[in-house]
Amino acid sequence: GQERHPDWRYNLEAHPEVEVQVRGARFRALARVLEDDEKARVWPGIKKTIPQMRVYEARTERNIRVFRLSPTPPA
Repeated sequence: GQERHPDWRYNLEAHPEVEVQVRGARFRALARVLEDDEKARVWPGIKKTIPQMRVYEARTERNIRVFRLSPTPPA
């Protein structure tokens, strides 16, 4: 909810190949920022799952970016 995007956003855009850990499971993924129409479809569900997003949204006028992490095959 800050006035400028967090630094991790720029890192993710510059280096979209990432390693993710969820509940102890690790996998490689490719990060992609969602276009506005895609974000509009998933944003209500994000706010329902993460209520704090409503606070962030109220604090800023910037477009809060949403990334999709798509698993990639193991190297």
